[in-house]
Amino acid sequence: PPDLPGIFLPKRMISIAAACCLLLGLPSAVLSQTNLVFRTDEAHLEVIAEKIESIFMHGRPSVQFELDALSSTAFSNLTAGIVGETLTISLCNRPLLEVIVRERLDGRGILNLPTIEAAIAVTHVVEGKADCASLAEHFDE
Repeated sequence: PPDLPGIFLPKRMISIAAACCLLLGLPSAVLSQTNLVFRTDEAHLEVIAEKIESIFMHGRPSVQFELDALSSTAFSNLTAGIVGETLTISLCNRPLLEVIVRERLDGRGILNLPTIEAAIAVTHVVEGKADCASLAEHFDE
C-alpha cells in the first residue's frame, strides 16, 4: 500500500499479539487476523477495535465498534480524504461490506450486516473468541 500520512499498519500491536501467542501457546495467525481492515483503491488501514458489540440498529443486525486512539485518528484521516468514494470493510481477508463514505468519520461506527448471526460471528472474531473460519457461513468468499 502507498505510504500515506495517517495510514498505518500497527506493527507494534502485531508484535505484541505474536508475543502473547508464544506465551499462551496459541497460533499467531488467529490473533493477527482479528483486526478490521478498511480499504480503498489506494489505501489499506488495519485498525484495532477497542470495543465491539452486536446490536440491532433500526431493526437491522449490526456491529457497533469503537477504535483505539491511534486507529481512530488514522480512520478519521482516511475517511476525510475519500468522501464520496467506496470503502470496503473486511475481516480475515473476507469482505464484509462496501459503503460510500458520506463524511469524515471519527473512531466509531456501525456496520449493518445480513443477519444477527453474522454480526455475532464478526464480534467474536474481533474479540478473539472465534477463529476466521467461523465467518465462512455468513459471508461469501
